[in-house]
Amino acid sequence: MINQTKSRRAAWVAALVATSLFLFGCNIILISGPTVVAINDTVVYVLEATSTPGMDPTPRVIAEVPAGWQVVSISYSGEVDGQPVSGSGMVVGSGPCGFSSLPADFQRIFMEPDGPLVVSTTAQITIEFMVTDQPTGAYDITFLLGTGDGCSPPAVASINRENPFLSLAQSFFDGVDGVDGLAGAGQVELSPNQDHLYVAGSLDSSVAIFTYDDETGALAFQENVAQNEGVIVGLAMPLGLEISPDGDHLYVASLSNPDTSEQGGLLLFTRDQTTGTLTFVERLFEDVQHLGISNDGEYLYASGGGVTLYDRNAVTGELGFQGTVFPGGQLSFSPQQEHLYTVGESGGGAFSRDEVSGELTQVGAATRGSGGVLSPDGRHLYEVELESNVFSIFSRDAMTGELTLIMEASLGEPALDDFQAVAVSPSGSHVVIGGTSAIRVFERNKATGALTLVESYYSLNLPFQELTGPQSLSFSPDGRFLFVTSLANDGLARFETGIVFTDGFESGTTSSWSSEEPPQ
Repeated sequence: MINQTKSRRAAWVAALVATSLFLFGCNIILISGPTVVAINDTVVYVLEATSTPGMDPTPRVIAEVPAGWQVVSISYSGEVDGQPVSGSGMVVGSGPCGFSSLPADFQRIFMEPDGPLVVSTTAQITIEFMVTDQPTGAYDITFLLGTGDGCSPPAVASINRENPFLSLAQSFFDGVDGVDGLAGAGQVELSPNQDHLYVAGSLDSSVAIFTYDDETGALAFQENVAQNEGVIVGLAMPLGLEISPDGDHLYVASLSNPDTSEQGGLLLFTRDQTTGTLTFVERLFEDVQHLGISNDGEYLYASGGGVTLYDRNAVTGELGFQGTVFPGGQLSFSPQQEHLYTVGESGGGAFSRDEVSGELTQVGAATRGSGGVLSPDGRHLYEVELESNVFSIFSRDAMTGELTLIMEASLGEPALDDFQAVAVSPSGSHVVIGGTSAIRVFERNKATGALTLVESYYSLNLPFQELTGPQSLSFSPDGRFLFVTSLANDGLARFETGIVFTDGFESGTTSSWSSEEPPQ
């Protein structure tokens, strides 16, 4: 994969090559190393350094590797005047060659022998890394030999993540190739008939509409609706989207915009099932951020500081106020919708839900975080906290609806600060977390809820622009695609996933079936 990082690096690489070859007389080449790396691997690179007599007696290896790679050991071996020399090496915090342009979520490591190592001809250098995290896709590992006089030309190892869970398929950015309405891109919503995708553009006061091919996953920008277009009002900062189960109506949760003094609200649009176009109907004067709807389409829940219940006219889509409970936050239903959970930075709640009336009754405190979601099987709730970078797992009592904290961990190393969103695949096999500049993928133990990190997708692998601050993560119903929006980069990305089946064979492998008629 070609990305911005490689092009940005080209200038200083060329300069180093030209300067080092003709002035400094030191060189480093890669003898061996892996081309495919997975998390938990131990990888070894063997390099050969060449230097002319009179150079700095302590040549340092400068390596640019992912932030999740840890140096296990470094050793030098060579020969001076026919006698072997060696050094065990150590990691130091500074060194020669004050170049910059370090790729996102990479680290620059300076390594040197414990003592002087005069390299009159050649020396072999062996470096061992432990891989605790790595980017998905293709990228380069760069090695340089640095001395007090300068740096060698780079030795570059190309790495690829084999059979990644996530593979970037498409990306769209506001104002590029005719796309409009993605500024401040947030929540996405796929229509029930899976032919249109809707994206809330909070900074564009808009909802962008894309056509969607449910077989290939391909998206194509169609149009957008925006504040003050015709009779549309209340679309100041749209955040939450919800389509009715019959696909006839789209509801939008919008906050008021303090910069423009335009009001938000809870908006109702009718939706053309064939074209996907939206027609504005009305606005209710309530600033809300999150929406949820009952499976039968009779009740809508709108959440901000609290959760407001509305009954819904199935024909017109119009809403009738019923009441509000506290606290509010991001909404997550249990599989049968007998319980509703809210996750918010000011606190969250666990509620039982009356199937007939739609009313909510609090049954316990829930979580306090920036985002959270219940697994499709209803066994576990996964929560992220924006500022503390804490990731929590709760078990759920299916009878009472109460949550119990079973694990809490910090996932801020390597840098994945400011957790924004979390999603669980429809089969429950994987959990995906979005942070400032990376997406992390975990395999999920369905029985215990425990997670195992399997890969990371860093911003440097997204072409043309960096993916900063994923605001929303959403799987397609079959789990084959993941939709990711970027608030900071006004973008929408579609990833293909490694999921082939959603009926228990979601590991990415294939399976065969056989059957026989029962005896008469």
